[in-house]
Amino acid sequence: MSRGWSYVSGDWWILCDVCSRKIKASESKKRWDGFQVCADDYEQRHPMDFIKARADKISVPFTRPQPTDQFTSVTYADTQNTTIPSGTNNGEL
Repeated sequence: MSRGWSYVSGDWWILCDVCSRKIKASESKKRWDGFQVCADDYEQRHPMDFIKARADKISVPFTRPQPTDQFTSVTYADTQNTTIPSGTNNGEL
């Protein structure tokens, strides 16, 4: 079969999703990520994609209940002085 503009009943032209090469649909392959690609852009899915990691058993050897919050009251001495004292710095900053 020639690779040109030949007519094949039931076959159509498509564009490769990776390189945009014009290929016949019968020559395309569906890649693992859903792309219809030409033979040059076809790649197998990596085997590491199928490895499932085991769940870690993260725990502590013992636990304690969370303590309740303890609030203390503080009494401040009232000086009845509401003015801000003016400081002197001898005119220097």
